[in-house]
Amino acid sequence: MTDFDERLRAALEDERWALPADLALLDGAEAGARRVRRRRAAGAVLGTLAAATAVVLAFTMARATEREPRPPRPVTSITLPVPGGVARELVLTRDSLYVLGKSHIYRIDRSTRRVVATSPKVSVAALDLVMVEGNLWFSERQMTGERARKDTFSFLNRVDARTLQPEGGTIPVPGAMARTTAVAGTLWSRGAERSGRWTFTRRDPRTGQVLGTLRPPWNCGNHAEIADVDLKAGTALLSCQEPNGPVIVTLDLKTGGPRAQHRVQGGVYSLTPGAGGMAWYLTDELTHLRIHQMDVATMRQRPGGDLGALRLTPSSLLTGVGGRLWLRSPDQGRLTCYDGATGRRLASYAMPANAGKLPVAGDEGTFAYASGGTITITSGTDACLAGG
Repeated sequence: MTDFDERLRAALEDERWALPADLALLDGAEAGARRVRRRRAAGAVLGTLAAATAVVLAFTMARATEREPRPPRPVTSITLPVPGGVARELVLTRDSLYVLGKSHIYRIDRSTRRVVATSPKVSVAALDLVMVEGNLWFSERQMTGERARKDTFSFLNRVDARTLQPEGGTIPVPGAMARTTAVAGTLWSRGAERSGRWTFTRRDPRTGQVLGTLRPPWNCGNHAEIADVDLKAGTALLSCQEPNGPVIVTLDLKTGGPRAQHRVQGGVYSLTPGAGGMAWYLTDELTHLRIHQMDVATMRQRPGGDLGALRLTPSSLLTGVGGRLWLRSPDQGRLTCYDGATGRRLASYAMPANAGKLPVAGDEGTFAYASGGTITITSGTDACLAGG
């Protein structure tokens, strides 16, 4: 501002000068300004609402697309001959069926139904064929003779999932009754320490390297099994034999201490996770077996739905696959599917009485079993299967 401007402003202020103005004109100008401001605010709100609506619609359409059910498929079964005539273990994935036979492992392409890979010869003591994160493992019991070792009794082996060629060498596992299992995407081996105490070892599914060892507070015995693992909660669900009898217990993966437990009358069989935080197990009632449902968080029993009313024979077996429960009753020649959360019966399928395996599923829409030199793969869409 120049010196002249400053003097002029001072003079005007001293004389109290004011420009004459029509009040109506001022009121009209103010009203117009308010209308402009209201329009701008309304436009901004409408723009924000339009943008938010577009986002919500886009998200809803995306979710609807994700949840759109697969088109129904009729339930069909295909039957394949067992390579080598013997099937001791089955592993089913979306594109392959793996078979542990008498002396070899075979990979069958599900689209062509042909054997596309055969492993080198494996021991007759091989067992526990499992797939974890695309890695195929099996256990091998100790044999007498040249392969016998003084410091261990079992071995863990990995083979390439495509070629079935051995990878990574043989890993010794303590314990004459050592077993291997895949639980909730984790790999575990179970064996006995030199003291005779049974322990569970979590392993890297790619290398077999030890990631941690779970030592229960009791010597659970060789019938103990890990049924489920919750890495987020840091717990494992397993059955165990404590001094006062059998228990179902959740153990802390770091300390091995029990967080919660449920004492069971009689032996525990086929402990398996269901759905919705439930677990299921069988008990021996002298003349028959009973099925029980248990809330894992509270360790409280609940009514078992349609399953709870069944009277089973000792040959009946229970397992969980894809949020479903599968009950095999050889005396009835049926394989029955139940809801894993409620125990409600969903569907039943004919199965030969001599079927040697429980269903092994690649997803919730497929199951397979071996019987009498043949393998049956069933898939489709019905009350149980989800169109796999």
